[in-house]
Amino acid sequence: MVPKEFTEAFLNGRIEQFDFGMSFSSLEHDGLGRYGDVLNPIGDLMSMAKMLSVIKPGGLMFIAVPTADGADAL
Repeated sequence: MVPKEFTEAFLNGRIEQFDFGMSFSSLEHDGLGRYGDVLNPIGDLMSMAKMLSVIKPGGLMFIAVPTADGADAL
């Protein structure tokens, strides 16, 4: 299922909200214009809002982003 199909199915009630969601090392790429998406300074926030819209009230969202330690840290 591609994102467009998921959105259509969710909006038409064929998919219910989820108890939880997970994102592992993907949000930081949204809005950068590198993967066919347009350059958008708040692309990461928009993606997070979209993900949270399919989580049940009181549900959980687990988000992991890469970090650096030592000499590679900013």
